[in-house]
Amino acid sequence: NLDKKKARAVFLVAAPYRDPSSKDKLADFALPADLSRLEKLGDKLHFYSSEDDPIVPFSSHKQYAKELPSALATVFKDKGHFLMAEFAEIIRDIREAFAVQ
Repeated sequence: NLDKKKARAVFLVAAPYRDPSSKDKLADFALPADLSRLEKLGDKLHFYSSEDDPIVPFSSHKQYAKELPSALATVFKDKGHFLMAEFAEIIRDIREAFAVQ
């Protein structure tokens, strides 16, 4: 049961936000009406977005930030849809999440 298990962190990269009433091209990425469960999945919730993403509009990031204010948001100007060989920032954050404390 997912409600009883908790991850150290949850990382979402270029996550589309789709209002249930929307008919946009990302329509098959349906979200529940209440996003608070995302915050409960892990100790930390990370979002990574890029202002120049040609697939997921930056308005998705703004909507997540509004609905999940406790999430850690990292915004880039020039990472597109994150189709790259290396993503140093997420590696850093994953290592930080799993560092021995």
